[in-house]
Amino acid sequence: KAFEDRVIRHFDMLKERGINYSTAIYEVIGKADIENGKVIYQLSVAKDPKNIRYTIDGSEPTWKSLLYTQPIEITKSTTVKSAYFENGVQKGTVTPQEFIFTKATGKPISLVTPPNEAYSKGGAFSLVDGIKGSQRNYNKAWLGFLGTDVNATIDLGSVTDVSNVKIGVLERQNSWIYYPKGAKVLVSKDNVNFTEVASVNKDEIIKSEGNININFTKQSARYVKVIVENLGIIPDGLTGAGGKPWTFVDEISIN
Repeated sequence: KAFEDRVIRHFDMLKERGINYSTAIYEVIGKADIENGKVIYQLSVAKDPKNIRYTIDGSEPTWKSLLYTQPIEITKSTTVKSAYFENGVQKGTVTPQEFIFTKATGKPISLVTPPNEAYSKGGAFSLVDGIKGSQRNYNKAWLGFLGTDVNATIDLGSVTDVSNVKIGVLERQNSWIYYPKGAKVLVSKDNVNFTEVASVNKDEIIKSEGNININFTKQSARYVKVIVENLGIIPDGLTGAGGKPWTFVDEISIN
């Protein structure tokens, strides 16, 4: 406690003198996880986590906002905003996190081939945690697959109607990350016999700017298989020509 008081006084002195300083000690860090089949959002901070306040309606958190005492269960599309407070005063910046909740969110998912170890943070669950990766950079929300297809099967838990699948993919040619050559959706009631119901080609993926949106006639299914086809070999004239391309995938949404 005495050390924290000295740190606070030091920050106050820097502020009075107009000196910029890092507030990382006050920054709230969020992490999505799954617990007993439910998506939860955990918040932490380098200082006292009992001083985290948050909102779930997209509004800016204040000292009077909800007090963080346990992981937040995510049950619908929402934006959680959190910040650290001391004595009624906000310290550091607001940490926002948008969740897009669909029939796939938090459901069991399996991959035929795991992602490359270098880009595997969060594992398969990161594809159904409700968090979309940024198209501006390949952060922890993305999984990277080197020279292999992404073959994911999602168990919706029971037979339900589905008619749309969305998949996020990325292209950064200078880093050998290329759009896939195609993507397709298959459905099944028993996880054994699958029927292909829709597909898109590379031209359609390029047109979508990485936000693949596949509509199809309503199907009754429990299992949805999504196959994102790796480009194979990088064509001549492009960065990395002749080598294996990366396929980067983020959230899979099903409705």
